[in-house]
Amino acid sequence: MLALHLRHCLAVVCAALLVSGLPAHGAEPTAEPLLRVETGMHTSFIRRMVVDAPRNRLITAADDKTIRVWQMPETRLVATLRFPIDHGHEGQIFGLAVSPDGKTIAAGGWTGWDWEKSASLYLIDVATGTLLKRFRNLPHLVNVIAWSPDGAHLALGLQGPPGEGGFQVLRVSDGATVATDRLYNDKVMDIDFGPSGTVVTVALDGMARVYGKDYRLAGRRVVPGGKRPVSVRYSPDGSLAAVGFIDAPAVAVLSSADLTLRFHASSAGITQQASFMSVVWSSDGQFLYGGGEYTGDDLNPLYRWADAGRAAPARIPVSRNRISEIQQMPEGQIAFAVEDPGVGVIGGNGTVAVYRGPDIVNFSAARGLLHVSNSGDAISYPLTRDGKSRHAFHALGSGDQSLSSAPATEVFPPRLSAPDIQLTNWQDSYKPLINGHAPRLDDYELSRSYAITPDGNAVLLGTEWAMRLLNSDATQRWAVKLPATAWAVNISGNGRLAIAALSDGTIRWYRMSDGGEVLSYFPHANGRDWIAWTPDGYYTSSLFGDNYIGWHLNRGKDLTPDFYRAVQFDRILYRPDVVAQHFRSAMGVTTRDLSAPLADADFKIAKLREIAPPRLRLAVQSVSAGTIPRATLKLDGEKNALDIRDYTVFVNNIPVTPNRERQLRGRESREFNRTIEIDLPARANEIRVESFNGVSMGVAETFIGLDRDIAPSLEAGNLYLL
Repeated sequence: MLALHLRHCLAVVCAALLVSGLPAHGAEPTAEPLLRVETGMHTSFIRRMVVDAPRNRLITAADDKTIRVWQMPETRLVATLRFPIDHGHEGQIFGLAVSPDGKTIAAGGWTGWDWEKSASLYLIDVATGTLLKRFRNLPHLVNVIAWSPDGAHLALGLQGPPGEGGFQVLRVSDGATVATDRLYNDKVMDIDFGPSGTVVTVALDGMARVYGKDYRLAGRRVVPGGKRPVSVRYSPDGSLAAVGFIDAPAVAVLSSADLTLRFHASSAGITQQASFMSVVWSSDGQFLYGGGEYTGDDLNPLYRWADAGRAAPARIPVSRNRISEIQQMPEGQIAFAVEDPGVGVIGGNGTVAVYRGPDIVNFSAARGLLHVSNSGDAISYPLTRDGKSRHAFHALGSGDQSLSSAPATEVFPPRLSAPDIQLTNWQDSYKPLINGHAPRLDDYELSRSYAITPDGNAVLLGTEWAMRLLNSDATQRWAVKLPATAWAVNISGNGRLAIAALSDGTIRWYRMSDGGEVLSYFPHANGRDWIAWTPDGYYTSSLFGDNYIGWHLNRGKDLTPDFYRAVQFDRILYRPDVVAQHFRSAMGVTTRDLSAPLADADFKIAKLREIAPPRLRLAVQSVSAGTIPRATLKLDGEKNALDIRDYTVFVNNIPVTPNRERQLRGRESREFNRTIEIDLPARANEIRVESFNGVSMGVAETFIGLDRDIAPSLEAGNLYLL
């Protein structure tokens, strides 16, 4: 069991490392709309988290290719930041940092590699989400970033083979390289700046290195305790450095002066802990924390050592899933991110103070629990990981299906055995065998699930990022790349449709003939909201379900991309009739009425730019605390293909823009600017701007929270009954 967990942890690190032989996909990011699940929370593994201490904010980056800014302690989403992405790994963020003033984020990872065969680093404005700069031509993927305390430099840890990756320092003003150290034998995994300006790093070669204020190497040592150190943090006074390992449940505490071992944190009472992938000190230095991979059946714990790490550990149960990162916050608090995905805070008293969990259904334990009808139109699936709560969905149904507990027709689990098929070594494995033959998988592609075809002659294999139909001798009929891990797969009894439950919370239908996508379905974890859509973008949904998917549109490599939710196009794309017709065709219903295209349903999602709503940028310029608190906003709008007709500002869902000011004419129908003053009637104020072009609605949102010493004051109003 331990070996499996460690292999999976290392796969998360290594799956993105084999890049030197990859061909560039093209000079520019894809121009096609990329569909994304968007619930207001990450939908996949949170890789990095940093703290903006002055504003009491957390900033997280995940494999869903977004960066999110959270206001604490409410865990309120303040902003979702986007950057150029593409199919596959392009756009995954491995390194994240925030400037000392909290205004700018630096992000890098598999960024730009698919287009230029070199990596890019993005600087993003937190307030507006604008992509400010792109530093190009980094020799390898960026694995970790640290911002210098004076704000002038960015220290990078690069992936890459020995002698080519290593440590690199960029000047923030122009991206120029001011220091490098390529003499690393493996990937740099973590970097931290000390209070005096020195820098410490750890790498998978087993060593810690320290650099002076001039970024010259001052010393290096092998760190005892494990072979693969992945996390390092200075103590608040800078005298010590704690190191965690991915391959051992150990925390080493080093002297920051010469990297000699001072002590190992006590392991008394620690059992079933596979690793300490992240370590950090409390802000006062009294406590040392560690978290990572846990193999037990109960909650994954954080451990806390008092007396600056020298006391026996205290156990803090946190989550069902792996703890991916912990970070120091003010007043002795510790922020943590877990693989759920989720984010939370441990209070100074050592208990969980706040937690924001996932909005997606967790299908990681759904192998064998995804049931499908003979024709493939009805499914039953577990809404909770323990399988005790099940829901159903009927692709040809109508109305609100979210509360359905059982399908209207009989459904069946996947077929897992057949006389002529012997599948072995398949579970969480890089080398599954079909009748003793190994199928060709990509490097680091884990086998996750399978189903045998109704005729018993082939295997549908779900993997880390693909679904493959394989013959009994493991030769491949077809393969389709997936946007997430295939935790569960099944095949309709008539053999026409393949169904996969993915780690992004979606369930998707594919043609068994060629692997072409037919329909996708997203059930929200709240058990009420859902949306189902075709590859052309037409959808059917519950009342609020069309808020939870959208399309990402790149605007080249150097501009902030656009993102539009399905609800912004509901006048065109909300078509339950088209969805039903499309699915019937995939089921093999070929009557003339059903196979003929609908006259008013010729829209293709590739045409999205032709009807895209106005592009809006909203920023808070100032907040004043008078008798009635007020805010000054800066609003900029520009057309896409269609002229802008109007705009409206909402405060807590109440329109505050007078009718006479909403209409836009002349030059302003193409581009407009406004400085707007609004009253703030509550302690928590959600600000939204909507702008219409006759077909689709542009939206920009921000949040203004008032300090405790500012009391909102509501004016008395009039109620009119008409």
